[in-house]
Amino acid sequence: DMFEQYGLLRQTTDTDRALELSLAWLKDKNAKEECRAGREKFLADKIDVTDYIIKTIEQAAANF
Repeated sequence: DMFEQYGLLRQTTDTDRALELSLAWLKDKNAKEECRAGREKFLADKIDVTDYIIKTIEQAAANF
């Protein structure tokens, strides 16, 4: 699950739980670094869609 895999999001439908999670996140001194690490992991695992589209168009143009 992407929520757990990268640690970038918290999800709940309970407003009290949402407040708890938000306050805990704000109080966490390591949150910024954990988010940064999760972001880097997420980006490393995904493709650059813009780069993919450009390469696909360039290949199609070269074969045209």
